[in-house]
Amino acid sequence: VTPCPNSIIEPKSAEMAFNTIYEFVSKVANSSAYKVTFEVTSAPSGARFAITPIGGSDSIEIATDGRIENVFRGLYRYTVERSGFKTSTARLNLVDSAPTRLHCVLTPNTSEDTPIPCLSGLIE
Repeated sequence: VTPCPNSIIEPKSAEMAFNTIYEFVSKVANSSAYKVTFEVTSAPSGARFAITPIGGSDSIEIATDGRIENVFRGLYRYTVERSGFKTSTARLNLVDSAPTRLHCVLTPNTSEDTPIPCLSGLIE
């Protein structure tokens, strides 16, 4: 809404509007409904697991077996790597589902097989 050029907004009205917006944004940012926490395991363990938002650059990295906490729902790309094994990269959709666990079976470098995507255990 664009105020008329000659209208004056009272400070009390502006403060109430900003407080309402602030409360809404705080609730959304802190709501567990918009965040996901899950375990990441691998066979063998000790791999590096990283997720990066699609179109973003900030990644979250852990060593398996570990836990990723409070990730905002969204579309991500994950990478799993460990010395002596092929790197596995795939998409991770945290919009439509919320995994409680991802399990990654690593493919040895000496294998002719392509890396297998991680398997997820989903919240029903």
